[in-house]
Amino acid sequence: SVQGVVLDADGRPVAGARVGGGLSLVTTDAAGAFTLPDVPVGRAEIVAVSDALGTRGSAFVDIVRAGQVADVTIVLEAVGSIGGTVYRTDGTT
Repeated sequence: SVQGVVLDADGRPVAGARVGGGLSLVTTDAAGAFTLPDVPVGRAEIVAVSDALGTRGSAFVDIVRAGQVADVTIVLEAVGSIGGTVYRTDGTT
């Protein structure tokens, strides 16, 4: 299994993010924590998506034996926005 935490780009826990990479999809709790109980043996990409923040992140883990618990921290990609007003050459919008 894989247990861990999902953080935003500023290092704050992300509640309500969806996390997958095993055979199931789970949602992070209020502290950004999650447990995926069914990640198979081998290398796996664990992916987290936050609809609220509009971003995603991932991390790779290596499960070398059945029953192993791997710890992972997933940091979501930073997002930004631009706001403003577009003016024509004559100064009107």
